[in-house]
Amino acid sequence: MDNPRRRRLAATCLVLAALTVAGCAPGQGQPGGSVPGSGSHVDTTSYTISQPVTQLRLDNLAGAVSVTAGDGPVSVTETLTYTDDQPGTSHQVTGDTLALASTGCPHVRMVNGRCEVKWDVHAPAATNLRLSNHAGGVSVSGMSGTVSATSDAGSVRGRNLTSKSVTAKGHSGSV
Repeated sequence: MDNPRRRRLAATCLVLAALTVAGCAPGQGQPGGSVPGSGSHVDTTSYTISQPVTQLRLDNLAGAVSVTAGDGPVSVTETLTYTDDQPGTSHQVTGDTLALASTGCPHVRMVNGRCEVKWDVHAPAATNLRLSNHAGGVSVSGMSGTVSATSDAGSVRGRNLTSKSVTAKGHSGSV
């Protein structure tokens, strides 16, 4: 097999594996409730980071990531969608860097199991971003700081960016 065919095969396998982990059950979540007909639960948590932040690092296993320029301190909304065990998340400020991460679910059904975190972040436009999503899309809007955004299985989109440096990588998805 030549390299392009091998890369397409590897990308297809990666997408299929990511979709299995992300649990692509249909339906829209209801905050604090469940996804009708899927057996999944949805919980939403929002918080504001009071410390000054100039760097944002986000590492997500499955779900969508959206960062939008906003006024004031950084605000974060986490929407957790899961079948059995709730996904773990963390947020920590060290110096001027906010690190957000999802750690997955302790137990995920191999068939019709869901375990994902959707992140909606509003941050000052000049915040520097390093975003990594393993299964799901990444969207960045209105930012002027350095942007590095990667998705292993999902699209990477930027809108109204005035950044001097933007790096976008989609291993299996559009950029």
